[in-house]
This record gives sequence, structure tokens and C-alpha cells, in this order.
Amino acid sequence: MPSSWSAVRGHPAALAPDAGSPDAGIGRPTTARITVRPEGAATGVIAAAGLRLTCADTDCTAIVPIGTTVTLVATPDPGAVFAGWRGGCAGSEPTYSITAIADIAVAGRFDVATFPLIVELAGSGAGIITSTSGVVTCPDTCTTSIEAKASAPAQPKRTIRGGNTRMNGPRGILAFDDVIWIANSVSMFARRATGDVAPSREISGNTTGLASPDQLAVFGDEIYVMNTNSGVVSVFARDQRGDVAPSRTISGFDALAGIAVF
Repeated sequence: MPSSWSAVRGHPAALAPDAGSPDAGIGRPTTARITVRPEGAATGVIAAAGLRLTCADTDCTAIVPIGTTVTLVATPDPGAVFAGWRGGCAGSEPTYSITAIADIAVAGRFDVATFPLIVELAGSGAGIITSTSGVVTCPDTCTTSIEAKASAPAQPKRTIRGGNTRMNGPRGILAFDDVIWIANSVSMFARRATGDVAPSREISGNTTGLASPDQLAVFGDEIYVMNTNSGVVSVFARDQRGDVAPSRTISGFDALAGIAVF
């Protein structure tokens, strides 16, 4: 081996001639292979902007010129979460940029999403709450996690849709007692409603002051409606209907991301 050759920094197995050597450019790779593998208990897609590289169920590769910066984006499927990178990438952020100075292999892991389930016992008697799956056995208040996972493509039991519903881009939904509350304006349907049916009642119109309602909450005798664009929470009596003004408003928020009343 000519004495003027040296190891590429960080990649001692890849040898390149020193600049100015008569052997400069000889044997130095001009392209790199990027191999991407999705893995884990759940599924998702890993793609690279600007490259024809979209990996879902199997490994995929792309050949790029040495020195190219590639941005990988991991997108989990419904019911999944992105859990992190290994190999040529690191961390848990779904977007990661790498510069190809040699062949590189990257794996992105997708896990099944889990959600906390809190079970509280109430009343003066005694008993135990259990689940058919065996993940819940509560002689007292307990907390566990459940997976958001379907054994087959899930179909809705029923739908509420059509012109008679008067819904236009509904955002938030709440099922409480025997009523389904939908942040459309505020539309209320019977809990077992199905098909193209009119709401049992609505709070809508200019007087309501509702502007792009996104979420709502019901507590006691009141309905709380979050208006994201205006940064206002409008409060209505629970039995109100029609084009009515809110009984009060809560304002002055810089940004609203959610609402909960308890």
C-alpha cells in the first residue's frame, strides 16, 4: 500500500489517498449505499425526501453520491408509535439527517401504542374489577396500560353522516350519559343515532360567538366549548339550544390545545 494513503476519519476501514498524492482519486468511493430497515412489533413507513426511498414492510436501499445529506422521516401507522433509531441514526425523534461518507445501515423501530387505563372502585360495598383479557384485576384503585391494537382491519359499528346531520368538518367529540356531543357548532345526537339523521338539538348561530370550536367538555349543568382560533372558552347551560349567547366566557389564552373540567 502506498505510504501516502490514510484512513478516513471515523471510518478506519475505508482508506483514501491524501490530497496531493499521485494516487489521489484512485480507489476512493464516489457513492454510498444507504440501507433502511423498519422493525418492531408495529408498522410504519420510513421515507427520504428527495430520494425514491420509501420503506414499509421490507428493507430498502438507495445509492447517493459521497457527501450527500439525507433526511429520513419515520411515520407510524395508526395504532403505532415511533420508538427510535439504531445503526447509523440515533435518538427517538422521527426526523433524522445523516451525511453519507460511506455505506450506512439504519433501522427504525415502531411499537404498538399504549394508553393508561385507570380503574377506580367506588361505593360502600366491596368487590374486584377484572377484565376478560386478564390485564386488569383491581381490588382497589389501579392503573395499567392497554395496547391500541386490532386483530383485523376495524370497521365502525355505525356512522353518523350525511346532509341532514349538518356537520361540516367536526373536530371534537364527547359521549356523556345518553348523548353524543360534537364540536361542529355544538351538535347533540342520541347516543345510538346512526345514518343521515338530524341532531336532536344544536347550539349554533352568530349570537353564540363560536369560532372554529375544536373540543368540548360537560360538567354539571354546563357545556364548555374550546375555540382554538379565538383563544376563548365559551360556557353554555347544558340544556341550551339554538342561536344563544354563552352564559360566560373564559378568555386571554395565548394558545389552546385542550380542555378538561373535573
